[in-house]
Amino acid sequence: MVTRAAEVPGAVWKRSVLLLVAAVVLAASAWVNPLAGTAARYNREATVAALSIYASLRTVSATLSVMKDADLEGSVLFGSVAASPGQVLEPVTHTLERFADIMFVVALVSGLLALLLGPAAGVGAGVAAVVLSLAAFTVATRRAGRVPPVVRRLGRAAVVLGVALALVVPAVYGLAFRLGDGLTREATADAVAIVEGLSARAPELAEGEAAPGVLDRFGELVRGDAVGRFMATADELLRATVDLSAAYLLKLVVLPVLLALSVWWFARAALRGVAP
Repeated sequence: MVTRAAEVPGAVWKRSVLLLVAAVVLAASAWVNPLAGTAARYNREATVAALSIYASLRTVSATLSVMKDADLEGSVLFGSVAASPGQVLEPVTHTLERFADIMFVVALVSGLLALLLGPAAGVGAGVAAVVLSLAAFTVATRRAGRVPPVVRRLGRAAVVLGVALALVVPAVYGLAFRLGDGLTREATADAVAIVEGLSARAPELAEGEAAPGVLDRFGELVRGDAVGRFMATADELLRATVDLSAAYLLKLVVLPVLLALSVWWFARAALRGVAP
């Protein structure tokens, strides 16, 4: 009795087996996908960290708003002088609010990625597995030549998209977070310590305004002690917020895009049979 394996030429049989093995691997990854799990975990951690930084920046910003709107009055010879020394904090307050908005967007994007990476990887793996299984069947039964070109193109597109969702995107984000943490760990830790430390001391900084009526030698009302104490740390705080924004931008946008482009280039080179 002649077996089916003997009826099918060797090359065709090997191709169908390879397609079937790839379909099985992708089907298994739809249920268990360490790459997607790792990428989702990194994004959940980024969401929690970004929300914490957002809350700290909002606390500092709210404290500065109170200080900014406070007025000081002082007596000068036969009259009185009124001033708002806290107005010098307005540019700093606006800048912190913008950076707080950036942290909120980072938390939102990371949260969405943490929720979607797993399900998207499962769906992509399932679609690619189904298409590869059908391709293996058509190759094994010698019906591949009867498939219309449009259907073949759609099938290839479905496999590429499925593999990208199941493997490439999770791998890119997981590797991007690992590389980003390695590149920015020290700077991020210092920046978080500065922001959270200042947020914890915000009520203390807002206390103890200088006594009104004090004039410097140029005839200008001296700023309150609270404003002076904060301005001494303003540069450090702004530098910390810039470092944090740059670190999250690197991990969420720059490195994933660079890695995805690298994967695309190597894939094209491999498909063309050109050594990279």
